[in-house]
Amino acid sequence: MKKIVLVMIIISLLITVSCSTRNSETDNTNKTPYPIIEKIGFSSDTEVKKGNYVAPGETFTIRALIVLKEKDGSISTVEDDDISIEIINSADYLSLKENIITVKEDVTSGVIISLKATYESHSETLSYFIKKNPDNHIDSDGIVTDYEQTDCLVNKERSLPQDYVPDDLVHIEVPSVLTNLEVNQLRKSASDALTDLFEEARTAGYTLKARSGYRSYSTQKSLFNNSVARNGLEHAKKYSAPPGHSEHQTGLAMDITSESVNNQLYDSFGATPEGIWVAENAHLFGFIIRYPEGKEDITGYEYEPWHLRYLGIELATDIYKTGLTMEEYFRENPSIQ
Repeated sequence: MKKIVLVMIIISLLITVSCSTRNSETDNTNKTPYPIIEKIGFSSDTEVKKGNYVAPGETFTIRALIVLKEKDGSISTVEDDDISIEIINSADYLSLKENIITVKEDVTSGVIISLKATYESHSETLSYFIKKNPDNHIDSDGIVTDYEQTDCLVNKERSLPQDYVPDDLVHIEVPSVLTNLEVNQLRKSASDALTDLFEEARTAGYTLKARSGYRSYSTQKSLFNNSVARNGLEHAKKYSAPPGHSEHQTGLAMDITSESVNNQLYDSFGATPEGIWVAENAHLFGFIIRYPEGKEDITGYEYEPWHLRYLGIELATDIYKTGLTMEEYFRENPSIQ
């Protein structure tokens, strides 16, 4: 009898220990470890200043942003520098040290940087758009120092060196109005893009002609002085650039026309089928309408639907989408250095 009672006591104790262990395991399983990670993302100090634009020569840091949820439901965000960065494209324009990226000085606006950021098991692709601050590329005399770059800003306040002649000028390969050899030139990249633009226009049923491309400092001086003699200084300043201040000297500008306006440079070109097509498609080939209608107070020039400025496809498309002039575009969200 005593043996039976002892066995029953032992069994009871074993059952009690087993139940206690299971309850303990259940309690531990149901206990949620707080805080909970709600979301992981990435941010850089440059985004706080000006969106996803970065400038040549700029250094910025990318960090992980971890959104945490506490037991009481409150949300907090913490940053962590312990991430890995992989350059996806444009590696030639960057230097990378841990999570710190530096853009090289000689990069032109329009270059797109893509990076892969990883924190633990979470990865994202981050993209940044290069946009320079023109104020960093002009000397005390108002002469631009980036005159060889395609994103060089030239206007009435910003001039080219008097002796500047692009070293890659080529004869254009599109129909032209004038026989003057000088004005039938562009820089190689702009000339190639103009050929593509004209060919696509022809495919769409429109025939375009080039009228005036590169002009030397001396040629522009003669044109401006003649305009002053004919119409007075104030009129000349609205329609013609003083020598050194003409985009034509960059070798990146071309005045175009069509037979619908007798191959002349008339405002009415903008309302022709050819002019409308150009305005809607030029950016796809790297050009913008440099002096748009309604922006005369900003550009300093009257509406010129015929004046194309080559910038490269990425930059021209970004400017086209904003609807801004070059002056406005570089002033808005300026690159901070």
